[in-house]
Amino acid sequence: MKNERIELRASPEDKENLETAKEKAGKKGVSETIRAAIKNLADQEPKPARVTHLLKESYLRNICSVHSMALQHLKTIANAFKKLDIGSITLDDLEQIEARNLNEIKTRYNTRIESGVPENASNLVRNNLLVGSEEDFSEFKTISFNIIQSFDNIGYFMGTYYPLSAKHFTIQNDEVTFTDENREFLKSEYCTIYLETPDQFRFVELQEQGLKILTELKALLLKHNIGSLFSTPGDIGLFDEGREDVIIGAPEFVEFIKE
Repeated sequence: MKNERIELRASPEDKENLETAKEKAGKKGVSETIRAAIKNLADQEPKPARVTHLLKESYLRNICSVHSMALQHLKTIANAFKKLDIGSITLDDLEQIEARNLNEIKTRYNTRIESGVPENASNLVRNNLLVGSEEDFSEFKTISFNIIQSFDNIGYFMGTYYPLSAKHFTIQNDEVTFTDENREFLKSEYCTIYLETPDQFRFVELQEQGLKILTELKALLLKHNIGSLFSTPGDIGLFDEGREDVIIGAPEFVEFIKE
């Protein structure tokens, strides 16, 4: 999957060093060699900060799309939960439902039903109330479990499975929502590659350098309409990629550049 890079930011340290150097250069006794070196520093652009992580932007878009689709299903569960009349649904309730463990919710529901039975009610009345309540809870259970079962299908998007969980959502004002904070969690947890080893840092550095060069080469190829960057079957390109190396595939391309 394609990894898109984060934007590089310029370091402010170069500017501070430059101002200090200029101040010293203005003092008497500084040699022309040092003055020339300082001028060279002034002509240089500040170095960008080192890339420490990469963002998988397409993965982030897709995993957020998956959660947006799942949100509508979780809202259906929340609406069914309201009919139980045992208080506002919580994120813990959703996670229990996702785990298909309704014991705690069922206990709260039974407590509510039993508290509503008059003390002087006959056994027949009591039993009828309890039987009716069991049917209501069974309906809630069926709705919830059918939706949770569909999560596996919702998680698959364009041939890839994206982690989907109730804990990735938020309860606000008794409603299930998918917030910016939830998005940031997914971004950090699943969509960010943190560079750790020297080879990883070097790899990304060379990628950035290569991208810049290849972009400039591509612009020249397009300007003069003389071919592609890389050779493909039946089409000669500027480069040929082998198993262990990359070679110039069409050195004669330069002959077509007249300007």
